Amino acid sequence: MTKVRKIEEKGSDVNLAVRMVADAFEGRADSYVMLSNDSDQVGPLRIMKEEVGVSTGIVLPMESARGSKALMATGPDFVGHVTRGVLEASQFPDVMEDKHGKIHRPPTWSERSEGPRDAGAF
Repeated sequence: MTKVRKIEEKGSDVNLAVRMVADAFEGRADSYVMLSNDSDQVGPLRIMKEEVGVSTGIVLPMESARGSKALMATGPDFVGHVTRGVLEASQFPDVMEDKHGKIHRPPTWSERSEGPRDAGAF
């Protein structure tokens, strides 16, 4: 047995990029958007842009100053950023209601958080 210090998902980003390239070759969409800051995705973006000729976009999961220069060098048609303000504006309200009843946000989530947190984190 061994102790795991860091759990990391491997391969899903590559699988998604391969699917995007395959879809681009098949003409399944007019534009393809990748949410990433991983320069490993330069190849798929270049293939879609240069070889297939489709519109590409990149959404960076941070402020623009920290974005991958290699990704930007692929010449995306548009660029977006997921900032803390965007995440805060995208949160569900504390209580929602539908025909089945009320749905409450877990009490450990703060009103302006992007997800669960430890009770003593702030």
